[in-house]
Amino acid sequence: MATQAISIPAAEQLMHMGDGLILHQALYAAAKLGIADLLASGARSTAENYAKEKGLPVASVQNRAASFVVPSPASATAAIEAFNVR
Repeated sequence: MATQAISIPAAEQLMHMGDGLILHQALYAAAKLGIADLLASGARSTAENYAKEKGLPVASVQNRAASFVVPSPASATAAIEAFNVR
């Protein structure tokens, strides 16, 4: 049984090679910047990452339940959802 080669237009082949290069560069940059190490303890804000890297304190905010939370997208969303305009 003979196999038949599939012909892909040159322009499409070039686009696929470019996609591979972009993916390769993105993975290289993520590895070089240590993104996996930064995310190992969970997602944090850019400000929180910078503060931790520089050894600076991070401000906490007291919520209605009297718990102190570090500002994050999740805590900001919860605050907005709990806010009632009267």
